[in-house]
Amino acid sequence: MSSADLGRGTVRTYKFWIMIAAAAVIAFACLAAAGIFCFFALVWMSFIDFGPTNWLFQSWVGVVVLVVFLAWVFRTAFLGSYKLMVRYFW
Repeated sequence: MSSADLGRGTVRTYKFWIMIAAAAVIAFACLAAAGIFCFFALVWMSFIDFGPTNWLFQSWVGVVVLVVFLAWVFRTAFLGSYKLMVRYFW
């Protein structure tokens, strides 16, 4: 193995970590946007009477649904942006 091979591997490793960091930044930006959207949606829903489903928004179940939704947003944004970066920049 020559030093040129080692150099290319190092560059490839750096590209990998840069892509991971970029995907994380994009995912956190999407997560922040989704969090802001959920906050305003919850504020808006607090003024509406949903009748028998009010308990969903006033209990821990609503919090669990919100956390699962935000986790899904983060996962989808991270994997989607990473796949695009691998396709076009690797």
